[in-house]
Amino acid sequence: MPNVISIFSGGGGIDCGFQRAGYNICLSTDNWRTACDTLVQNHVGRLVVCEDIRNVDYAAELGKMGLTFSDIDVLVGGPPCPAYSKSRFYRTEYKRALDDKNSFTLYEYFRALDEIRPKVFLFENVFGFVYKPHQPAFDLLKEKAEECGYDIAIKVVNTADYGVPQTREHFLCVGIKRGKGKPFVFPDETHYNPAGERGQNHTRVCTAAGRQIFFCVLNPCKDGRKYENRYDFVWNRYGW
Repeated sequence: MPNVISIFSGGGGIDCGFQRAGYNICLSTDNWRTACDTLVQNHVGRLVVCEDIRNVDYAAELGKMGLTFSDIDVLVGGPPCPAYSKSRFYRTEYKRALDDKNSFTLYEYFRALDEIRPKVFLFENVFGFVYKPHQPAFDLLKEKAEECGYDIAIKVVNTADYGVPQTREHFLCVGIKRGKGKPFVFPDETHYNPAGERGQNHTRVCTAAGRQIFFCVLNPCKDGRKYENRYDFVWNRYGW
């Protein structure tokens, strides 16, 4: 079972999605006590660290479980989004992107990526992350992925297209470490919204993305069988 570190975990939407897709959440971290208590109560992962992200020592926390960076397959997380949201267009008293006072959270994501060097990473944020005024942050994501040796696939996902009864779009970036797997392809949409409205739900879309990563990169099947597509693989492997 692939091992995951989750940062900026919140209440565990991404964590739960990957857990449902067959991953082992080794470490989750957030600085909001209520969110951390939620993660603990829902038994999302093995260890929850409630701490300022700047103070998290990933090697030390993994060591508590007898793990090292080489045991980690996937890093997931979405740095806080206000600096990239639509609200910055009318909340002009606040700065945007890398000029925002909390831009350190974006750099902390890249610190985790650089230290851990997993096979795969998932970066999530609001659709506004790709808006032109936020271009420096978007460019930084691509630059850091290249520096660390990852090929990335990016997409603004309307999660209503995956059967979620809520409309909002989110930005997803999946990085595959070079030499560690096939290029990532986002899963096909499963639903059609004739009104063209937009949707959001971390758990279900991250379950879909997690299953696709499992198929393309971390395929654990060792029984020698070949499947026609990722859905056959998931069904035969997990009965989903």
